[in-house]
Amino acid sequence: MQRFGEVWKSYVAKKRDKSCNRFGFISFKSVSKWKDLEKKINGVNIGGCKLKVNVARFAVENNGMDRESDRKKFSEGESDKKGKAVGQGVGAFPQEGPKSFGMRGVRSYRDVVNPTSAGLGPSGSVLSPGGCRTGRVVMISEEVSGGTGLYRRAVVGRTVDLDTLVIFDRLLRIGKVDFLRIQYLGGLSILVSFANTEAAELFLQNKVLWGPWFSKLDLWEGQVLAVERIAWHKIHGLPFHIFDPEVLRKIGDSFGKTLYVTKDVGEESDLFVNRVAVLAGNDNRVEEFVCLKWRDKTFRVWVKEEDEV
Repeated sequence: MQRFGEVWKSYVAKKRDKSCNRFGFISFKSVSKWKDLEKKINGVNIGGCKLKVNVARFAVENNGMDRESDRKKFSEGESDKKGKAVGQGVGAFPQEGPKSFGMRGVRSYRDVVNPTSAGLGPSGSVLSPGGCRTGRVVMISEEVSGGTGLYRRAVVGRTVDLDTLVIFDRLLRIGKVDFLRIQYLGGLSILVSFANTEAAELFLQNKVLWGPWFSKLDLWEGQVLAVERIAWHKIHGLPFHIFDPEVLRKIGDSFGKTLYVTKDVGEESDLFVNRVAVLAGNDNRVEEFVCLKWRDKTFRVWVKEEDEV
């Protein structure tokens, strides 16, 4: 956008519009001919998508600007007598930012094209230097090292699925494994501690036993682990003519890795609200619409994460 003029602000909404298109606002400084600017930007390709641009109308409507003189004031970025912000070029924002328009979940263009720039690593646990964008940062001494008493006396692993995680203590007892305790680490990860190093290493070597239970298993030696969680989402209003477990799975996969979906639709009494379990890699709680495109039609379902699991 820099080649079209001096960019003042730009925002891309996290949610989509009624037609499931992504939309945003960009504001330019000192625009004298807003019609020419609009024509230049219209049809520009960005990331395989073609832009459809128009001058933001909310400022015009809010201030009753429908005369050419008002449009000139709109393009020059002036303020009305009441001090309300007036648009500048293509898109406009008051000084306090997009929240003034009642918009939630607004992200910058960089956040959209590069999700990791928002401060979330691949698993939501390890961030690059300066990647934390919360209001508070707590400095931890480099000497801090948790779980040192369990070094090489415990194994840390990720179970193959949710069912295995739920019954894992029973599986260890069936396998006659002599362990001390099982501790949950979030997501599908658990820590199993033993009486000594020899017992932990012996269990690790017995892959014939634990192979069906874990997708990955290692001795605990203080390594950095991914922080994940299992989130239960309620999907509201899935149309019955496209009601299928695979559709529910795809909706869940749009938020992470789906771990559980309803398999037997015929046994469910309530088909309006359905639950799916998702392995999430960050702490963002879900509460939004998801658009489903089927043939030549588009449907919206409401997805909300449950407060308690």
